[in-house]
Amino acid sequence: MPLHAQGHGRCSRPAAPDDPPGGPGGTRRPGPGACSTRWGRRATRWVAEHATDVGTDPARLAVAGDSTGGNLAAAVARRDRDARGPPIAFQPSVYPGTDRTASLPPHVESGTGNLVDQGTMHRYPGDGDPRDPEASLLLADDPARPGAVVRAEAEIDPLHDEGEAYADRLREAGVPVMSSRYDGTIHGFCGLDNPFDSAPRATEESTTARRHALA
Repeated sequence: MPLHAQGHGRCSRPAAPDDPPGGPGGTRRPGPGACSTRWGRRATRWVAEHATDVGTDPARLAVAGDSTGGNLAAAVARRDRDARGPPIAFQPSVYPGTDRTASLPPHVESGTGNLVDQGTMHRYPGDGDPRDPEASLLLADDPARPGAVVRAEAEIDPLHDEGEAYADRLREAGVPVMSSRYDGTIHGFCGLDNPFDSAPRATEESTTARRHALA
């Protein structure tokens, strides 16, 4: 049985003994700092090490995420590649942010009043240097990582062009990528089945791709 680990934007985690005062434990912090790559890798490693305890196959591991969780999943896969962590066979990301410098035109052209728009992005700048390759994967010198990648992008989303640009960089590096843009949708549409007919289709396409990648 395949193993699937999922991350979501603006996620939180319980407090840990080594948390600094006012640190991330038990809190929600904006932007990619909401869940650090360190904690993402720790969770992925735990899941892989305990896979057989729940009857799953650690060689068929998927690390997925949407929004900030999509950035986290991609950063975990890239870091584990370099650190020889658990082998990740499949890595779907749904409307992730891959360029925290906000330099591409859609950050200006996506309009206002949507679930995520230019104003929202300015309120959630994240922590640290926006050019850090773990926060801005599009800017990494070597973005390639193991495993097939599926990306779902919303048309009316300030993040859509940076997601597509990142998919192009992965293809150039030889990573198998399937990338889809869903017209007329906004950031977060996959969780909004009623207003967006394409939400179930996006979920089904990702599920089918995962089934083939982890067969």
